[in-house]
Amino acid sequence: MIKQIERLVFKMFRRFCGHSAAICFGALIFVAVGNAYAKCESNAAFSAQSNVGFKKVGFGTNVKPKPEDLALGRTQAIAAAFEQYANECLTGGQLKIYLRDKTKITSQIDSLVTVLFEKQSVDKKNKQISTSIKIAVKGNMLSAFFQDNAPASKSGSAQFMVYIFAGRQAVTTVDGSSGGGSTQTFLKKQTRIQNQKQANKATEMSAQQGDTMMTASQSETMSKSTTGGSDVQKDAVVVGNTNVMGSRDYQMISTKGMDATFKEIMTENGFRPVPYKATRRKCGCVDAEIIEAELANEGELSADSWDMIGMCLAEKCNIPFIAVGTVDANTPQRSKIRDGWWQTQAKITGRVVDLRDFLPVDIASFSTKYYDGMGSADNVALEQAMKKMTKITANEITSQMNAAGIR
Repeated sequence: MIKQIERLVFKMFRRFCGHSAAICFGALIFVAVGNAYAKCESNAAFSAQSNVGFKKVGFGTNVKPKPEDLALGRTQAIAAAFEQYANECLTGGQLKIYLRDKTKITSQIDSLVTVLFEKQSVDKKNKQISTSIKIAVKGNMLSAFFQDNAPASKSGSAQFMVYIFAGRQAVTTVDGSSGGGSTQTFLKKQTRIQNQKQANKATEMSAQQGDTMMTASQSETMSKSTTGGSDVQKDAVVVGNTNVMGSRDYQMISTKGMDATFKEIMTENGFRPVPYKATRRKCGCVDAEIIEAELANEGELSADSWDMIGMCLAEKCNIPFIAVGTVDANTPQRSKIRDGWWQTQAKITGRVVDLRDFLPVDIASFSTKYYDGMGSADNVALEQAMKKMTKITANEITSQMNAAGIR
């Protein structure tokens, strides 16, 4: 009875450990995912160190650095921390501008960052200043810097940019599967050894009794039998196994939620963004629903559609630029982080085309990662994901055009 109780207690303890491990592992994943997405948020911190040498001043025994040496160590540490931010958080176009105007940006770096922590120590023996610093980047200030230096802003005359984004969302998702093949097996290969030896031994005895001779014989038989062998099993071979790809059913979704964010950022960078729908009557372009359906289903416009755009926008209305993109959104799911909420992911792929030349020329391209959105309803979650995605896209477009000097 006591042993049964001990076994029961052990089983309960083992189950508890298993559940605890699962909970801890889930929490660890949540923290890791949270850190990955929060890495470039406005409150994210970046740390760095610098080491600067200094010369002894005067002839006394008191060795200490000059104030400008301390300031240099601090400036270099801030610059190193900002370099981390630039490498991890700036888009491709913004990074080109940063590398091009690095001296100009670093000269104003104190106004672009907030110092959260700093510490300096002086090694008098080796005459070294060690500076540790942690900063947060003022994202709005940095964006304003990029916007202020955009060629379109400096030109004084904002250019029109027509844009059209088509969206599709997976309403059902079926995971892929594998299997469906056959397994070919083989019989054991058997090797049998059998050996038998036999020998006879005869003994003859004779005796003479009177006139009669009697003879007796005795024989012995000896035999030896050996058996043995081995079995070899050939591995089974799997024939014809198949992997089935997952499938999704899509439906078109509205991208109207992207308009406000896209217009705001493009306007701040010296462009005059106009939705494609506004060009139908003025320029005689094809209905937006036709273009949106083509983008959503094919991911690209046909040659006939580009010819139409060239005639209605470039030739008739003298529009220099058009941005086209396709939004892909995943199937909304119940949040695993917050009870009762929904979460989904969305990304956008597209390009900006210059219509001023004889042939349309791509001058910027964009393809974001999937951005998470969460909300109390599935449509709210999608809207949040779209806002994040649109902000990154608009900044990337303007940065690429800025880096190329296009106005």
